[in-house]
Amino acid sequence: MSLVSIADLSRPISETYRAREEAEKLKDIFIAWHTRSQFSASKFEVYLDSTGGRSNGIHASESSGCMRPTVYSLRGTDKRAPEIVDPNMIMRFTLGKVIHAYIQHAWSCIAAESEGRITYEAEVPIHPGNSEIAKYWSIYSSCDGVIGLWDDDTQFARIGLEIKTQSDGSYTKMSKPDPKHLDQSTVYMKCLDLPLMWACYYNKSNSDVAISGEPYLFTYKEEIWEALEKRWTEQHQHALDGTLPERKTGMECSWCPYAWICDPEIPQFVLNKIKKQQQGKNNESELTRRYFAIRRRNSSNT
Repeated sequence: MSLVSIADLSRPISETYRAREEAEKLKDIFIAWHTRSQFSASKFEVYLDSTGGRSNGIHASESSGCMRPTVYSLRGTDKRAPEIVDPNMIMRFTLGKVIHAYIQHAWSCIAAESEGRITYEAEVPIHPGNSEIAKYWSIYSSCDGVIGLWDDDTQFARIGLEIKTQSDGSYTKMSKPDPKHLDQSTVYMKCLDLPLMWACYYNKSNSDVAISGEPYLFTYKEEIWEALEKRWTEQHQHALDGTLPERKTGMECSWCPYAWICDPEIPQFVLNKIKKQQQGKNNESELTRRYFAIRRRNSSNT
């Protein structure tokens, strides 16, 4: 039997076993393609987007962590580029986008060469215009991909693809998907009616890829969705009331487009850079001066 919608998960596992079994072969299919692709030339495009161009609303990637970005977005608050930028983080984000585009390109090639047995759609959009769920909650996002498995003209499996890049240290310590990635994936699964999702973790150091079996191949969980709805209800209420949830500071503050108005405390990684720059110096570092100048200016504007 097929496993193409969330409703299909209510069927006995014996009826959906084949769909799950074939989905577990996705990593093998991905790896095998590389043994063939070396003999043919191809190219792919990389789109270096930014959070500044996002629509106002809820975004799947902000389904965990600090609640303030979504509240600011629901209010239509202006997005501004951070004034203190870590070039290393920008390069890491760019490399991640390149790897995303490469994996998406690979699956497009795999589908094209499969003689109809595999289909693939990249960057599947989610917005109020194509989803009643997205319309209700004001969700704007896109899923990295949706893979379809077919028998002749009959589709028997639909699997979402969520690509995540990791450093070697993070990848080797990992034993299951990060909870925040489960939250993010659940948004895609609910809005696109996907019963299965493969969290395709990619090791940037040695190009290893996470298995396409449990726990990285997982099913839709209603309890995660219910927790997200509770979070979004609170965020919508804050947006309506003109209030803000508790601030949660961290590294993300350094690239948050709302840091200019939220004015978070300086993240620890910036403090570490300041400390390193000030070693052997009696004067304030340029980074320190810029940080406190920004805080003084923000304070005078509120």
